[in-house]
Amino acid sequence: MEADRWVEPMEVERITGKKLQTLANERYRGTGISYYKVGASVRYKIADVLSFMEQHRINLEARREG
Repeated sequence: MEADRWVEPMEVERITGKKLQTLANERYRGTGISYYKVGASVRYKIADVLSFMEQHRINLEARREG
């Protein structure tokens, strides 16, 4: 995936498993993944989506060592 690519909420749902309503709720609350809004259109930068997922990664190796 190209990091500068823009995606719609439906693709973010597919990538993250977060429901569309959850994404909408997070936008309303000002939490979750950073997004852009132009008029009524909401877009996410794929790099932001991937970064969000990486921040929530569980490192199993560190858990085993710790």
